[in-house]
Amino acid sequence: MITNNACEIRVIRGWPLLGKAEKHAEERRGLSWPMRTMRRRDFLYTIALAGLAPLAAGHAQPDKTKVLLDTDIGDDIDDAWALAFVISYQRFTPLGVTIAHGNTPARAKIACKFLHVTKRDDIPVHVGRKTNDKVFPQYSWAEDFTAKQPDKKTAAEFIVETVKRYPGEVTLLAVGPLQNMADALRKEPNLTKYVKRVVLMSGCVYGTSYSPDKPIREWNVYQSTADAQLVYG
Repeated sequence: MITNNACEIRVIRGWPLLGKAEKHAEERRGLSWPMRTMRRRDFLYTIALAGLAPLAAGHAQPDKTKVLLDTDIGDDIDDAWALAFVISYQRFTPLGVTIAHGNTPARAKIACKFLHVTKRDDIPVHVGRKTNDKVFPQYSWAEDFTAKQPDKKTAAEFIVETVKRYPGEVTLLAVGPLQNMADALRKEPNLTKYVKRVVLMSGCVYGTSYSPDKPIREWNVYQSTADAQLVYG
């Protein structure tokens, strides 16, 4: 956990890292950890579960936490579960979803369809900086979906606008690489003055059983190292 006078940054551990050779082999097959055992039906099953989950009430209550989810949904199953949790947890008020890393327009379609299927069209989706054109298996689930569209504002613009609208109230929950968080900081260098908390899936600063003597960076960090450094700074 990293703290300053303005906000708290909490880093949570993600998936274990693969060796480089194994990671590259998985990427050549179009799969990423833990996608090698993942099938399309599992993703659809996640959607079904999210639809059955008790959804949060439409109006914010005083004890609810305002949350903005920044995600690279579409590779591994974990981001789909994260979105399902954010929209169903009774003590969250989800303000929006921002899409990070890779083929962000394609990822945004998944988030839009997810929210539409779960009857949460009230939650906006904002597309972040596109960093590649790769296509993963889950993208086909929403490639022809048009019922809900992403907002025209960029992810960084939405983040800055939202935290300024609710100063000291918004938790930024980033479960992907940090392009959108960094771009928001570039737009508004004083962003942390407006944020309540930043929660990141970025590794373990205290080491792990695999490497107990040094911090371990998660996949999200080495996919966008310069952006992560700016956010941590």
